[in-house]
Amino acid sequence: MPPLGPVKRKDLIWHLGQLGFEGPYSGGKHQFMVKGDITQRVITLARPQTENQTQNQTGKPTGRGKGGKKKMNAEKQEGLLTLGGIAKELGISDSKVKKAIKELAIQPKAKKGVCSFYSREALAKIKSALK
Repeated sequence: MPPLGPVKRKDLIWHLGQLGFEGPYSGGKHQFMVKGDITQRVITLARPQTENQTQNQTGKPTGRGKGGKKKMNAEKQEGLLTLGGIAKELGISDSKVKKAIKELAIQPKAKKGVCSFYSREALAKIKSALK
């Protein structure tokens, strides 16, 4: 087996996309990619190092330094919405959205930790169910 060397982040994301992974989505400390089943096959992608990062004597990054990228949330990046985002868009309470999701048995498109992300199609289903 040939040795595996460094891979550019852009190339890694492209190859994982070819293997059926979706994303990358923002959430938590790092972006992640999802394949098929929500609870399995999640790959966490470390953020790329920037020129502004400084390193200590052990070679480990000590921080972002100046000019770090702003963290984009998943709803702006990929069109995914949290339960709160759906409630805000529909102008109703979170509890009504949560109840509708449970009654319609809607599964999240992606999940990171305790946060579930739903697609725009789920928003449409919930909107029509609440009318």
